[in-house]
Amino acid sequence: MLDGSGVNREVHAPFCERPEVQFLRPTCPLLLETFVDPRHYTGTCYRAAGWQLLGATSGRGLARPGQSYRSTPRQVWLKPLSADCRDRLCAAPGNSRP
Repeated sequence: MLDGSGVNREVHAPFCERPEVQFLRPTCPLLLETFVDPRHYTGTCYRAAGWQLLGATSGRGLARPGQSYRSTPRQVWLKPLSADCRDRLCAAPGNSRP
């Protein structure tokens, strides 16, 4: 299992920094998310690797028609993969904001 910094290297750098995929740059992942069960883990490794605690899930589980799943609330952690992640997420579709 990879820690927060290992995930960043494994997902973003090998794919998005290769010259042959620069044309895909607008579709490269902007952030990572993970869910942590606070009953078992505190998220210390994610915090140390620069992840940000966003909040918690409701604990209702998956939403599928005709199905009922139960879960426990999980912490939601995010890791921006670039400095302009927020600007790119907030840009209007078709807008060429960097």
